[in-house]
Amino acid sequence: MQRRGLATLSIKEVVTRFSPNDFNAIDPDDLHIAPAQFIEKPVEIPNMRCIYAVDCVRCIALPPAMITIVFAKAIVPAAQRKALKNDCTVIRSMAQSPACQRNIRMVPTGYSETSLNAFAKRVVVTARTIEVLPTWRRKH
Repeated sequence: MQRRGLATLSIKEVVTRFSPNDFNAIDPDDLHIAPAQFIEKPVEIPNMRCIYAVDCVRCIALPPAMITIVFAKAIVPAAQRKALKNDCTVIRSMAQSPACQRNIRMVPTGYSETSLNAFAKRVVVTARTIEVLPTWRRKH
């Protein structure tokens, strides 16, 4: 059997043990306050600003949210990866363009915290793959 990289797999192949209904919708600040609570659990996070880099994708919760960064080497589906690659490769577009604001799904695998000062910290959450949803979905 030929092995393929994560970037070429479909979301169905990557997240086989979770269905779309398994993803718990959380606020980026929930992830910031208690990242350990979400490790290895499927979560959906709205309103993240995503930037495509050569080796990864980073999605960031911008103010007024707390500083929370999601980092993954792979992003699915391919159409969303292509859209981010075309429109969201510089900080300015990531921060200002509506094209870079997305809901994401992921299963966090780890995290780190860095104290910025006595009152603030930065949380970096890692995931194997981020699924970028094509549009923002309102949950009633």
